[in-house]
Amino acid sequence: MAPRTSIPLLYRLSLLYFEPVFALSGAFILYFCPATFFTTMTPSPPPTGALASVRVLTDQLAAMQILLAFNTGIVLRFAVAGDDRRRETRLWRVCCAGMLICDVLHIMASARELGWEILVEPARWRGEDWANVGILGWMAAVRLGVVLGIGMGEEKRGSGKEENGRFVGRKSPKGANL
Repeated sequence: MAPRTSIPLLYRLSLLYFEPVFALSGAFILYFCPATFFTTMTPSPPPTGALASVRVLTDQLAAMQILLAFNTGIVLRFAVAGDDRRRETRLWRVCCAGMLICDVLHIMASARELGWEILVEPARWRGEDWANVGILGWMAAVRLGVVLGIGMGEEKRGSGKEENGRFVGRKSPKGANL
């Protein structure tokens, strides 16, 4: 029997399956093919001979990609395995908030390199830009949905609930139902 979860299927598929594959692919490219990484990230990559001077940076970025794959593929998976739905959604929201901050910074870095005028006009994107910015934008949108609680099925605090066909809200200081 599949674990009960309040996390919608779209979020689970995107963050538990697709994201780890994308992150591990990025780590592989960074570690074994850094020239391909630079070609993907910028229309005017540095000459191949200059890559040796930044190799430590690509290796460290590969390590960060592996951490991202671990956090999405393993840590969030453990949250789904629990019975506490409120704790589950809070963990997902907090983890996705951190990743969303990173996404925004990645988008800003891409805009700095490509120029905002190109970034906001997908018709001008190269195939590499679609692989980079397109996937990044999709995952940022998914994470934003999680952070905002869209589709998470959470009850709003203080909104009350229905018991035996009757609405029961929070009690005001004077004892009246709100």
